[in-house]
Amino acid sequence: MHIKAGLFAVPLLVAIAVSSCGGATEEQTAANKQYEQLTPVPPAPLPTPSEPLPPLPPDMPAPTPAAAPAPAPAPAPEPAPAPAPEATAPPAPQEPAYAFTGENLLQNGDFESKIDGKVLPFWMVLGKPKFAGETKAAYEGKQSVRFDLAAGADLGAYHAVPGVSAGEQYLLRGFVKTEDVDGFACLEVQDADRGHTAFTVQSEQVKGTTDWTYVDVVVTVPDGTKNLNVYMRKISTEGATSEGKVWFDRCELLPVSEAVGENLLQNGGFEQGENGLAWWTAPHESVTASQDSDAKEGESSLKLVMPANLNFGIYNQVVVEPGKTYSLSGWVKTKDLAGGARLEVQDGEAGHTKFLAIGKDTAATQNWAPLSLAFTVPDGTTRLNVFLRHGGTKESGSKEGTVWFDDYALLEAK
Repeated sequence: MHIKAGLFAVPLLVAIAVSSCGGATEEQTAANKQYEQLTPVPPAPLPTPSEPLPPLPPDMPAPTPAAAPAPAPAPAPEPAPAPAPEATAPPAPQEPAYAFTGENLLQNGDFESKIDGKVLPFWMVLGKPKFAGETKAAYEGKQSVRFDLAAGADLGAYHAVPGVSAGEQYLLRGFVKTEDVDGFACLEVQDADRGHTAFTVQSEQVKGTTDWTYVDVVVTVPDGTKNLNVYMRKISTEGATSEGKVWFDRCELLPVSEAVGENLLQNGGFEQGENGLAWWTAPHESVTASQDSDAKEGESSLKLVMPANLNFGIYNQVVVEPGKTYSLSGWVKTKDLAGGARLEVQDGEAGHTKFLAIGKDTAATQNWAPLSLAFTVPDGTTRLNVFLRHGGTKESGSKEGTVWFDDYALLEAK
């Protein structure tokens, strides 16, 4: 999903957990064995950074990652040529995607500060709901905030954001988890001086019992509004009799004006080519790839079905500049994928032994959620292989798992 803001189109991203490095760390050393099977085939020379990456021509085979080791060597099958656009209808260019460089305007929006049940730092809790820091159910970091609500009780806890101007746009986003909630929970913005009757916008509504759910809303400040209150909200249905719980984590308010960068990935939405894989390497022979209508953005996502113990990745190669910082982000969904999925970036020529940045693994089964990874390119690296990865797990046996990827962008942070 993108936000239209003038000439900008902003993907709704959440920084999950990133790990980047120019040299080896203990974590990377421990992970090196699984990467030995993923050293990419050196690609054909790429154009200069100022030129767009073209599709591979029909007579050039697509690079294919090495298959998992077999007891005896077997002749590698001749790779199929990468899909090329029709001569009369070349692929439409991807809509530019943007990342945020500004600070989160919500202090303690990740709720990592001490919460004693009486004070929620930087937030004003209305009424007398029971609340606490929840260390056993955090979306990210060490804790979230949990509210225990009486039957029929509403919730309002707000953070003041002073000094806004008419016409400014902000992205409000966060994660919500619920248990036996009558009515719904959401994030909300109101005019701080004139109240909800003057100006109110709400995110998607989260109802009943759910695991962590991503919600967002774009806020355009109306005329006459100078200050905002950003709420964590739960609104009950009339006559509700059940008690409930609601958790919030990773709440952010970000200025849309501070979004920067053009997407360096070709076909990051998997809308082009056979099985949606134009500009991406062919999958391992034991992986079934297809386009799926269950998409976060556009008409299709990339769906991969694979043995859950397979060490596997596909990649898209891009031209970068040493010393610059980049942000890789997109959306992922999993089902029965032991070990989860993650983002990785390697040096485009020497592989992971020269440069490796690793993102956080997802859960084995989860609904669509944002995934991101930030890193700085080391000296001597001018090309990167951007991987969508599943590291495999020894405990999973031959059970199959499924992962969906969609709406990926690689952006230069300025």
